[in-house]
Amino acid sequence: MCSNLKTIKLPSTLKEINNFAFASCILLTDIELPDSLLTIGNDAFIGCRSLKSINLPDSVYSIGKSAFEDCIELEKIYLPISITALNTDEENPFKGCTSLTDVYYGGTENQWDAIKEELKSSLTSTVVHFNAKKSRNFSYSRCKLRWLN
Repeated sequence: MCSNLKTIKLPSTLKEINNFAFASCILLTDIELPDSLLTIGNDAFIGCRSLKSINLPDSVYSIGKSAFEDCIELEKIYLPISITALNTDEENPFKGCTSLTDVYYGGTENQWDAIKEELKSSLTSTVVHFNAKKSRNFSYSRCKLRWLN
């Protein structure tokens, strides 16, 4: 358990964040993920209650079950077009993210429709911004919006 950890900068060669790697890091507010990252394991950030936003690198293709569960302060996330696997067999990656209001997605609305069913149960009142570019401060332009229902 890493209850006092507030910021993380991971090595530029990291390819995977293992299961439960940062579970219950309740003070974690800032994480810098490397462009080499491919997968985020099950429950990797579960219970990181202070995390407000996260930018997933364009290299990430897989997010494990409950990866961000109960990140109750998480408001914004950037999901790259490379996301092709969301492990939702048991738990949605964003279950309990009650503050999540904005998803910035790197692909088109049609590409989102191909993956959104796996997310639908926990993103019902979230605005999806299409054709978004990764940005540290989440200031995006030229995005088409759509509410999920």
